[in-house]
Amino acid sequence: LLPMDAVRVKETNSPYPDGALVQWVAADSAAAKAGFVVGDVIFKFNGRRIKTPQEFLKRLLVGELEEARVAVVRQGKRQNLMLSLTAKPPSYVQQQANATSGAVAVAVANPVLAPQSSAPVAIFNNIEWMGMELLPIDAALRTKRKSLANLSGAVVAEVKPGSAAETSGLVAGDVIFSVNSQPVMDVTTLKQAIQAAQGVKTILLEVGRNNKRMFATLL
Repeated sequence: LLPMDAVRVKETNSPYPDGALVQWVAADSAAAKAGFVVGDVIFKFNGRRIKTPQEFLKRLLVGELEEARVAVVRQGKRQNLMLSLTAKPPSYVQQQANATSGAVAVAVANPVLAPQSSAPVAIFNNIEWMGMELLPIDAALRTKRKSLANLSGAVVAEVKPGSAAETSGLVAGDVIFSVNSQPVMDVTTLKQAIQAAQGVKTILLEVGRNNKRMFATLL
């Protein structure tokens, strides 16, 4: 991973001034299986901004979950990848995470670049709205999260502090089933519902949480 600078920001067409640039991906690594490719710019880890390669490594070392959602910029477009955290990072990763700056390595030494035409991986499209980061439920997301197997809607992946979404009581993990009675079935219907809600003072959401349904109001 390389730190971002003005030249790299321009080369990658990233909308963010910082992050961690993927310089190589080791074949058969967790990163390769997640779908990372050379040139990706990592800027979020489980909804939290990543400004340097060292910040990314520190998140890896926490190891609280078996899987992490990593947001990247690829060819100017934002995507989400699911990274398995079941393998323990090598000891030298801890040393690099404590460094103040510079490039870092996350996989084994002398890596082989993972082919960009490898098997398909789960890549999720996200939508930001009213202080929320939303993931429309699709086949890839249902495969990764068994609890969503029989659901249609959009998962709240992140809620920004102080936003309208937080004020309404929404939390990460909620599932939005409808917006002002307009069903959310996929990414297309989610965008249509958001478009229809523009300019509306009060927005009513049907939300699922802990196998229960309720309503939340966005103002």
